[in-house]
Amino acid sequence: EISFNIFDASSENSLNASYNNFNCSRPFFAPANRSLTILWTIYAASGPRAVKTVVLAKGAGHDDGEQNLIPVLPSKIEVVDSAPLCMKGPCEKTFKINDLAGAGATDEISAGRGVSLTVQAAVNPSWYCALALPYLMRYPHGCSEQVFNKYYANLLALHLIKTRPGFGRVIESWREKGALKSELEKSGSLKSAALQETPWMAEAAEESASREDIVWLFDSARLETRIKEGAGDLIKMRGPKGLWPWFPGMEENYYISLYIYGAVGKLKKRGIKCGLESYCGEITRQLDEWIEAGFENDRKLPEEETPRLTAIIEYYLYARSFFAGEYAYSEKFKRIVDLYLALALKDPEIAGSSVRSAALALALYRNGDKTSARAVMAGVKKMASADGKYGMSFADTGKFNGCFGKIEGQAVIIEAFDEICGEPETVEACKFWLINQKRASGFGTSVATAEAVGALLFCGENSFNNDAVYSISAGNKETAEILSGNVPPASNVLNFAGGFHEKTVDISGENSAFDTVEAAVFNGGVLWGGIHRKFSCEASELKKFDNEGIKISKNLYLLSKNNGGDKTADKLILIDPSVSAAVSPSIGEIVRVRLEVSLTTDMEFIYIRDRFASAFEPLRVISGYECKNGEGYYISMRDASANFFIDSLRAGTHTFEYDMRVCRRGRYRCGFARAECMYAPEFGARSESFAFDVK
Repeated sequence: EISFNIFDASSENSLNASYNNFNCSRPFFAPANRSLTILWTIYAASGPRAVKTVVLAKGAGHDDGEQNLIPVLPSKIEVVDSAPLCMKGPCEKTFKINDLAGAGATDEISAGRGVSLTVQAAVNPSWYCALALPYLMRYPHGCSEQVFNKYYANLLALHLIKTRPGFGRVIESWREKGALKSELEKSGSLKSAALQETPWMAEAAEESASREDIVWLFDSARLETRIKEGAGDLIKMRGPKGLWPWFPGMEENYYISLYIYGAVGKLKKRGIKCGLESYCGEITRQLDEWIEAGFENDRKLPEEETPRLTAIIEYYLYARSFFAGEYAYSEKFKRIVDLYLALALKDPEIAGSSVRSAALALALYRNGDKTSARAVMAGVKKMASADGKYGMSFADTGKFNGCFGKIEGQAVIIEAFDEICGEPETVEACKFWLINQKRASGFGTSVATAEAVGALLFCGENSFNNDAVYSISAGNKETAEILSGNVPPASNVLNFAGGFHEKTVDISGENSAFDTVEAAVFNGGVLWGGIHRKFSCEASELKKFDNEGIKISKNLYLLSKNNGGDKTADKLILIDPSVSAAVSPSIGEIVRVRLEVSLTTDMEFIYIRDRFASAFEPLRVISGYECKNGEGYYISMRDASANFFIDSLRAGTHTFEYDMRVCRRGRYRCGFARAECMYAPEFGARSESFAFDVK
């Protein structure tokens, strides 16, 4: 007799019923010296994130068996409706759940579908930003920029501990017994709720993990070691000229090198030492020579009366300005820099862009032309949109200006107002808008998070001593209060996480009771945070989405090998479930995944993530750089997705392919592919997702 059983990996409870595994035991006969295949048909139900399968075979006087742990990827996609919680007291405010940003899908929420309400609150903005630093540590990709930003997060954490003792004391208090547990984990109802394994019961574990990440990051005993290791990794990643590629194996990239070079300059300006300063002289020389060579090449072009001012030259002028006093220009090169600055001052496109103007103003100011810098910033201020509710913003920061996305652009503007104008009220208004853009854990991308945290912590007023006294509640009168800091400022603030508090409430089936959130600040402090309602929808409900600048399509092809051995004669047969006589792959066959990306303009730092079906296993498992179909890219294969990183693509249509082997029978959903600019994800598109059968 042989049996096949399925268990919840965490609770050891049987899942045979929910997986339709009713005929779990059956007799079998295996001839001597022969193998035998026995099949069970199951239905992969939603629920646990991991299951344990146990196979036992019993014969005459002999038993044998095996067990495996199998991760279960949800077929549902998490959707988040959010609203910023930013209030300057004393005041009261009511938030309607159905008015949260992104609530267009709210009408589809039904009881039991899995809904949670998360409220985050910080008694001052500096706390809220410092708690975003662990976000920089979570990025899994090994590109130079993300390796640097992990290093950057460690440097800022050490700086905060050394310069603000109160911050370190609060982090230490979180190590105390129970301090790292979420409110859900502390409640007795969690034990029974956890057995249900709804998507939102996992919020408790994630909330605790988030706090543990913060304590881990701010562990002063380990910070020095991580900083030393991070500097070593960055030094090893440099190319032959001493500059950085985007990914290992790629050519040295000037955008990435300028980003790291400029970030080191910012750290130096803010009094934070890192292990890369000794390399900045060599990097400066390489960058200056590159700019000079480009200048000389432009002069040879007959149709060019003056050198061209490109986006990357603008970025160079900004990044190089951090070192203008430390590494002097040669007399000849100084004339080139002055010419580019003069061209920028006359450029109407730069004059019409707040972020490009702010970057230019900083370059002018640090190169000694303070009068022109202040005049440029006066023009920037005229482009501002001031709002007492959300602060001061600039409409064009949402455009992809060279290297600046929306968040990075606002950070540069804050930096310029703080350094050039000396207008603290303007700086604080810009910071108020910036922190409104924070998502649950970060600012959308690693670069955006790093730039935002730096601007909010180091520009303008020190807000670490501005504790708000507050209360937040949700639902009707019978509903318990969610969060409370309703205590005198002089009392022990550590009771609610030392200035930061987060709580998640399971509101499945109780939508009507939680239709509003009410918040109040009782003193003159500022309360920062966010309200997030999360629910799940099936991946099939997500439709293909095309951006005006980028599109992506995905197709599967059955690879039919030519018996003669000529690979060029291999045939590709489209797998199209919409056709009645559609071809279906069989176990052991090879399927080629083809992704086509169409761009209307040139774009840089493209990231493509393709979720493949669980019926497949990739033929390629080693990450690395490769050239195929005329494109060069870094490819990283993960357990459930193929990831492509392309440092630049021209306008037009580009094809990316990889092969998978079919390993499992059944009906599966082909996951969707997403293409986006990695540092400006608003420039993104999503492919279709469809179901198919494996014979």
